[in-house]
Order: sequence, then C-alpha cells, then structure tokens
Amino acid sequence: MPARPSGVTRADRGIAMHRVLQINLNRCRTAQELMLRASHERDADLVIVSEQYLGATPPRWYASPTGNAAIYVASRHLRVTEVGNDDNGNWVWVEAGGIRTYSCYFSPNATVAAFKGDLADLRGSILGARLPVVLAGDFNAKSPEWCTGRTNRRGELVADLAAQLRLHVLNDGSNTFSRRGCASALDLTFVSDSLLASATGWTVLDTHSHSDHSYVEFAFRSRAGPASRRPAPKGWPVGWNARKFDAPAFAEAAAIGRDAARGVGTGNMGAEETAESLNRLLRFACDAAMPRRSGPVAQRGVYWWTEEIARLRTECVAANRRRQRHPQCDERHSAYKKARNALGFAIKKTKRACWEELCRTIDADPWGMPYRIVRSRLRSAEEDVFLNDSANLERVIAGLFPQGRDRLTTAAWSIAEARSDDGRAVPVEPFTRCELLAATKRLAPRKAPGPDCVPNAAIVAAADFDPEPLLTAYNKCLREGTFPTPWKRQKLVLISKGKKSPPGPSAYRPLCMLDGVGKVMERMILQRLTPYLEDEEKGLSPNQYGFRPGRSTVHAIQRAVDIVRGALKGGSARASKHAVLVALDVKNAFNSADWERILEALARMEVPPYIRRMVASYLCNRALMYASDDEARSKPVTAGVPQGSVLGPSLWNAMYDGVLKLELPEGTETIAFADDLALIVVAKTTTSLKLKCEKALSLIGQWLSEAGLALAKEKTEAILFTRKRSLPAPSIRVDGHRVRFSRTLKYLGVTLDDKLSFVKHTEEAAAKAATVARDLARLMPNLKGPKTSRRRLYNEVVHSVLLYGAPVWSEAVSGGRSMKKATLNLSRIQRRSALRVAAAYNTTSGDAILAVTGIPPVELLARERKAVHNGLAPKRAREATLEAWQKRWSDPANTKGRWTRRLIEDLKPWVQRPHGGLSFHLTQLLTGHGCFAAYLHRFQKITTSECLHCGADVDDAAHTISDCPAWSEERNRLIDAIGVPTASPDTMVRTMLESREGWTAWAEFARTVMSKKEEADRERQRLAAGGRPP
Repeated sequence: MPARPSGVTRADRGIAMHRVLQINLNRCRTAQELMLRASHERDADLVIVSEQYLGATPPRWYASPTGNAAIYVASRHLRVTEVGNDDNGNWVWVEAGGIRTYSCYFSPNATVAAFKGDLADLRGSILGARLPVVLAGDFNAKSPEWCTGRTNRRGELVADLAAQLRLHVLNDGSNTFSRRGCASALDLTFVSDSLLASATGWTVLDTHSHSDHSYVEFAFRSRAGPASRRPAPKGWPVGWNARKFDAPAFAEAAAIGRDAARGVGTGNMGAEETAESLNRLLRFACDAAMPRRSGPVAQRGVYWWTEEIARLRTECVAANRRRQRHPQCDERHSAYKKARNALGFAIKKTKRACWEELCRTIDADPWGMPYRIVRSRLRSAEEDVFLNDSANLERVIAGLFPQGRDRLTTAAWSIAEARSDDGRAVPVEPFTRCELLAATKRLAPRKAPGPDCVPNAAIVAAADFDPEPLLTAYNKCLREGTFPTPWKRQKLVLISKGKKSPPGPSAYRPLCMLDGVGKVMERMILQRLTPYLEDEEKGLSPNQYGFRPGRSTVHAIQRAVDIVRGALKGGSARASKHAVLVALDVKNAFNSADWERILEALARMEVPPYIRRMVASYLCNRALMYASDDEARSKPVTAGVPQGSVLGPSLWNAMYDGVLKLELPEGTETIAFADDLALIVVAKTTTSLKLKCEKALSLIGQWLSEAGLALAKEKTEAILFTRKRSLPAPSIRVDGHRVRFSRTLKYLGVTLDDKLSFVKHTEEAAAKAATVARDLARLMPNLKGPKTSRRRLYNEVVHSVLLYGAPVWSEAVSGGRSMKKATLNLSRIQRRSALRVAAAYNTTSGDAILAVTGIPPVELLARERKAVHNGLAPKRAREATLEAWQKRWSDPANTKGRWTRRLIEDLKPWVQRPHGGLSFHLTQLLTGHGCFAAYLHRFQKITTSECLHCGADVDDAAHTISDCPAWSEERNRLIDAIGVPTASPDTMVRTMLESREGWTAWAEFARTVMSKKEEADRERQRLAAGGRPP
C-alpha cells in the first residue's frame, strides 16, 4: 500500500480525523469489492460512490434510485440523521457527523439543457441544507479551475454553481480518470466555507481500483492538535523575539555602552575588529530590549494572533475559573463577562487592522503584488519532505552553488585597488549621517534577520538613537576597503518553485538571509554605485530592464513587440520583413557569475577605485550557512551574487552588461530582464535570418562561456513573425543543437503568437486566473474581513493575473477580428469572480454583475493600465475608464441588465461610494435574479409568475420592494429608517448612497424579506413533493 499523505492519519498526535474516500466504480462488481477492502485499509468513515455495481450492497449503503450515486457509511461511530435523493437519480445526500454529504453522477450523454436543469435542482437542495456541505462525484465537466485542458460548457455551469453557492473545489489539478491514453479530472470535490479550513490531505491514491477512475482521499480535522516544533540545529544562534522589542530599554542599554561605542573604529582596531565590536554592542542592547526566543519561530495558526490577544485569553480563562468556583457571586460573573468582551473586541480590532494593512499594500502595488501578499501572509507552507534527507539537501546545494575560483586573482585585486593611474591613493569620501539614515529607513521591519539574529528594528533604533557607532564603523571599513567577514555570512533558505518531478537543484530558488547591519552598508555602497551604472554614456545598456528604477518586464516585452511590429510594417506582405525572437535560458545564472568579470565591468564604467575595492572585499571569503541533520553547516561560496542581497542585483547587471553590448550583425538586438535574455533578428529572407541568428548566437555563447556561464540549449526556443500566410521557419543551431520553433512563445509571462494577436495569451491568462480565483477563494473563509474589503481584495488579485502585460496587448485586442475572442476569454473569468464576490445567481448577466460590484469591464481596465503605463496619472485614467463605462452602460442598444440599469443609472457615485457592502439577499434586489416568482417562472422552475404571498400577477423585485402587502411591516421600518414617504426602486439606490444608515436599512430589508420568501418557496417545494424534503 502506498504511504498515506501527511496530515491525514489518525495517528497524528492530538488530532481526530473524519476520513472520506471517493471513487467511480464504473458499474464493476470487482471494483466495488475492492472498494470495500480499500475503505477498510484506509480506515474510511464515509465512501462517496459514483456508478455503483447494481448488486448486493452492505448495510448503511444509501443510493439514488438509479444507482448512479451512492454513499457508504463505513464507520459504525458515524450516526446518520437524515437522507435524501434526486428523483432523476443524479444524486443522493446523507447527513452524518454534522455534515451533509452529496454524491453525484451526471452522464456525459445528457444534453447541456438537461444538465443545466439537473444542476438547478441540485442547487435548490443545497440551499435548503442547514449543515455544511460536501459535494463530490463525477460531473463529466471540464474547467481550468480543477483540471488542465479545454473548458466545456458543463464545466462553466459547474464552476458558476460553485461560485454562487460559495463552494470551494479541493482538486489540485491531478487526473482522476484515465482510459486509453485519455486522462482528466472528472471526479470533483467541493466543500462549504465552514469546512474548508479543516479539509486536509486531498490526494489521488495510487491504489488499484479495478476501474478507470482512481480513488480520491481527503479528510476533515475534528479538533486541532498541538503544534510540533523542530529543534534548532546544533550551533545555530538563537535570536530575539522582535515582537516584544522595547525601544526605551534599547536606548537605555545603548546609553550604558555609549563610551565603548564611541571607541568603535578608533585606535589600532581594524575593520574586522571594529565590526565585531559593533556587533557586540548591538547584541548587548538587544538582550536588554527583548527576550531571547526559546526555540525556532513557530508558524502562527491565524494571521491576526498577537501577544495581547494571548494575554487576554489567559485572563479570560482565569476569570472563568474564578466564576466557576463561586457561581453565585455576581461580581465574579461580571468580571468574567468583562474579560470575554475585552478578548472579543481585541480580536475584532486586530483583524480589522490586518485587513486595512493588506488593503494599503494593494493600493501601493495593484500590478501583481496582491496575489503574492495573500499567498505569503495567509497561506501556510507545507514542509518539503525531499529536503529532509541530508543527501538530497547536499546535492541541491552543490548544484545551486557551483565552485568558482578559490579567491580573486592578483590581477582582479589590481583592478579593484583604490589608487589612481599614477599610483597615488585615491581619497575616500566618508559616509554621511544622511546616507546612513536613508539606508536604515529602507530596512523592512518584519523581514527575517540574518545569521546574527539582530532584528531590523534594533538597527533602525540604533541609528535613530545615536548613529555615531554605526557611522564610525562603516567609515572605518570604507577607508580600509574591507567588507567585514561576519557580514558576509549568508543563511540559506530554499524556496520551492512548484511541482517538479524529480526534485533537484532546478526545482528550488535560493534566498540568502544576510545580517541587517551588513545590508545597511550594502545600501550605502549601492547609493554611490548607482549613478555610474545609470550613466547614459558609460553605464548599463538601455536594453537591460531588470533591477533598475522605472523599468519592468512590461517595458522589456514592449520593446520586443515594437521591434517585431516595426519589421512587419509595410504596404504588403512582400514589402515587409520577417523577425525571429529567440528566448535564451542561462543555467543557474546568479550563482555562477564570475567575480573578476564583475570588477572588470565596474572598471569600464569608471566606478571609483575605492568602491571597486569594497565590492571585491564584499565578494570574496563569503560563507553559506545551512542546517543539515539538525546541525549547522557552512560552505564557502566562490562565485555568483547573493540572491536576497542589496548589492547583488546591480552587480549582476554590471557583469551581464557585456552581452548586451556585443557587436552583433546588423538588424540584431538583445533584450535582457535580469538573466532572461532575448535575441531578436530582423531580415528580408529566411536565409538571412538563419545566418544572422547563428552568428549572434555564436557570439553570445562565446561571451557566456568566458564569463563562466552556460546556455541551457535544450530550453532555447524561438518564434518566427511574418505577414506571409505560410513561411517555413529557418533551421537554426546552437552548438549543434537545433533551436525549436513554435507558433507561440512565452516571454516574461506574456505569450506571443506569430501574428501578435495575443488570443493565446488571453486564453492562458483566463485559465490561470480561474486557478488563482479558486486558490484565493479557499483563503477567504479564514480572513473573515469586511465584505467590501473582501470584494476589493478578491478582484484585485484576479485582475493582477488577467491584466498582466495589458499595456502590451490591450491595443491588439481593441480592434480587428481577434478582439471579440480575446475579450470573451477574459470577460468570462471576470464575470465568474464577480458572481462569487456578490453571491449572485449564475444567471445574472455580466453587465449587471459588474455594475453591482463596481468593477469596470476587463477591456476597459486593460486600456486604463496602458494609459497609466504611458504616464497618465492613475486618477485621471480611472476617470476616463468610468466615462467610457458609463457611455456603454447608458447605450439604449444594450438590453442586458435592464433592471439593474434602472436602479443604478449613474455608475460613478455607486462605484466611488465611501460605505456599503453587498450580501446575498441585497444582490437579489439589485439584480432581479433571486427568489421571485417571475424569475423562477422565467427559468421554468414554477408554472406561474403570481406572487405566492398576495396573489399579484407578477412577483418580481419591483413588486417586492414597493407593492407586496405581505412585507408592509418590513417596508414601514425601512421607510422610517431612510426618511422618505415611500420605498420604491426609484429611491432605493439614492437613499443607500446618502448615508451608511440608509444602506444598512436596505440591506436589513433585503435580508428579512428574501429569507421569508425563500422559506416559503421551500415549503411550496415540500408540499409539491408530497411532504418530502425538496
């Protein structure tokens, strides 16, 4: 039997599990028998079955009338309280263990219309559930949200259903079905918000099932066990608890050591001794300002947990114990109640502060950072089992950090020597207090410290309190041209790039944690180095777009696209030229950079000798620290620039600049973003393209080899751009390896196609955004933030994926035949995310749901981002977007969302309102899609549009708001709250926008009335079904 996934076994200390097995038996008797065995071996409590064998079944087996779906309650300890099924035989549900579990099977032979109707029936049943829901089975539906490959209409309907019901898919993209070489993820698992946090271990098992479907296993944690901590490696320094940093105590300790601090860097002390003396001073002050950690940092279970909340919780427990000892004492009861209230208030306050901080970060960077912030702050990391093996760890480190020269040669040191051409020593301008304070302010307060464990907050406090000890030490190092050895130790952190098979060095990205005090010195050196790197004549090539202010991947892509478009211009295809873009991959680039090449590049840029001397000292005698077999180990570093350092990226750019300044054939240009290198060749004929490409590639390969770098020839890709309908790609070789041509090529995250239509890019962006939306939706229940903030966060994250590179491709999708298809690709995902945000019915039109949520259409957002990229102020760009959106919204030819358009005539005040969040019931009133007889009749759910409560001919949103006498009491309360004579559709939005109280009153009216209408409709369904549950 294969090993069980970590985090699922019942043997886990202090954790009780509710284990579920899922399988499609394909009507096979043997498969069913094997399933019963597997449920015993896997210790399953519940088995969700699709297409059971129509024979004898064990006790506690609950099946639909057709046997298409069944649930086997294997555990004797799991009590079944209620059972239900679909008359059509598509699904069955069981309530047990406080969960309603659905098993489903939908035949692939059913029409889309029939499938849509069956999903509607399923939706009605789930809405009637009063328990958390698990929805699982074989839907025969495809969508990027749970599998790769194309999307079908059934997949879109299932995804819309999940979005509306706030169900979250557990599938991770693994295939659950395989037949004759065809594989897909047909068996799906969805869970409610309240179950998502406890769901764990969703896995496709490798156990033989005797079916063309695989077993799926997952579990729910019934109670959390104690967190386990791995011991700190032997010899690893133990740091301080920066969350308890006491600034006054730090200042007092620094004052006590002031005399010693003033002597730092004076007398006969060298730079190394000076640095060590400064480190001792910082450690002394840190010991006085905060306690040492008792062990390694434990991951917080919730993002909002603080020491204050922990203290209040302890007080609450103590107060409760005192109350229990004296239950008749009113004073102790009041004290306990007060402690409870204080704890609840503190939690709400901290959670709100966390949300506000997250939203501020989103405001600062709406171009992709929100998703990374959410993932890094709110998603717990899984332990990398592969690296727990010391042999694997050593192999990865050896591959990532190749050995270069043991030390810099004499020639290299002469390049870095701080002397003028006539041999005289060059005067060194000391660092100033302004430079120091500017550098310390750049230290991120919450970043992890380096090997010395001194928190950044302590270094900032030291500079603010008395900068002289720091400044004296730094200037001592600057005069001697020495970067102290303790500040060159780098603690290694390996970040997985994702799923790689098999894992190896290329599957990890190394980050180096450096001492903060050393980073400050790096920052001051960089401040002096940057003007030489950015010099227009002797500095970096304009074609390097990485690690430079005011430049990004979008600029690099735009430059490449501009070159290609320039080549394709012409009156006819015959008059235009052809272009080839070759994407080059450099193996392990940053860790292989040659140090002597870096110093030679700085000398060519006429960087002052004293700075070159500091860089040379910074590079040599570096040490890599890591933990293996619970012991601290060290490895000398003899090449490369540290990833995670301050100076490293700029030093890489200086060295790599040589390849961008090679004398290449005419019509040939190189573009770089950090180590990503693109070669673009323009020529009239394919023969000329071939000759120019091979000549340029030869020169580039030679330069890389001399710089200690190497091309990954097997990863080199190319694409041919031409206006001709059919033109064979040239045969280009790199050192005997033939370059692979394709019709599409991904360059810096944007997929280029041979016609620059960007249709393929929008398809991939939509698929990726669907996956991101699914992952983010999993995090949403744990955030519990204000609904308005949740809406804003959710859409910014999805848009960061959808709109990546928009300044490049927005113009292409704004005209021509490709516009409609490209826009449709993006709009489909945007609409689905908006449906989930507003909890709207999936029949709501895209125009209406975007207006309700205040999200401009995706094509208008793409134009807005292009305008901002071209220099237009963001505020003015947003005003132009709203104007264009309003013009489209008010167009009489637009017939979609008529009811919503009647309510929200002017988009600008609605979108820019300072208050008001959406809810499931309020959205029904705003869209007209909900529990209204006219709506249900329109979609053939009932036979009449008459109001069930008053008998009026038409029961729609307008009737519910202003006319139906059944809601007179609720309507009167609403009128009193908003201060108008009558409640009507014409006054609804105006009174909602006028005040927070008005918005709240309408939301309460919607909640009260729509809840009663839903209960009445469920009762109608029960009566229609003969008294059985709907």
